[in-house]
Amino acid sequence: MNQPSYLNLLESGELAMRVAALELLLERCTVCPKECLNNRLNNEIAACYSGRLPILHATLEPQNAAEFAGGKVLAFAGIGRPAKFYATLAGLGAEIVARHDFPDHHRYSEAEIGGLVAAAQALGARPVTTAKDWVRVPERWRGEIGVLAVAIAWREPERLSDLLSRFLPAPATHA
Repeated sequence: MNQPSYLNLLESGELAMRVAALELLLERCTVCPKECLNNRLNNEIAACYSGRLPILHATLEPQNAAEFAGGKVLAFAGIGRPAKFYATLAGLGAEIVARHDFPDHHRYSEAEIGGLVAAAQALGARPVTTAKDWVRVPERWRGEIGVLAVAIAWREPERLSDLLSRFLPAPATHA
């Protein structure tokens, strides 16, 4: 029986050689055309801003939950993961009577929004979407559409400040 090719690489020592070659590239970075020679393994930020940057964790916190709690909504979204949006609404206590998914970054037409508003009215519900989607709704319909507002909540805001301080000048002090 043939074994997976990665085991052949491991057993032959080829995998270790490939990792070592990659580490050499990263110790004196020549990965991109800028060839900055920074040591990305020691957290030196390369000219292309790549390297071992920290991973920052955050959540999106609903800001207007009370607007949707206990109410009927027709939810629609043109985002990468609409199920997260729907789960957030349900978690707030909204009764989702209909869901409509659109492609990410979708520009809504007058007819599409008109149809969603009419469907929501027929169901006794309020149409609601994300702030990202709301800006792509034709202006004349925006007053008819509820928006679930969210704010980012950083788990470790000091890590974000430390990261940004590497790239942004220190704030000016006034004497």
